[in-house]
Amino acid sequence: GTYNNKLLGDVEVKLNGDRLEVLFPAHVVLTLDHFHFDTYRGTYSNWWFDKAWVQFFQNMEGKVNSISIDGDLFSK
Repeated sequence: GTYNNKLLGDVEVKLNGDRLEVLFPAHVVLTLDHFHFDTYRGTYSNWWFDKAWVQFFQNMEGKVNSISIDGDLFSK
């Protein structure tokens, strides 16, 4: 789905094969590897961005309603 941060804009989370990817503007991709429960470690397509921690947050129905990328919150 698509998530928004008022300062950083939109990101889209997609399943690519058997891996999750976060698509940023300007064709930057963050490929996620599962770490623990709802937390993932991401590797950017641009090596100089290094790595990122991504956490998924659920609402009361168990659906993801926001994600945190290195502490920056993106909401539906």
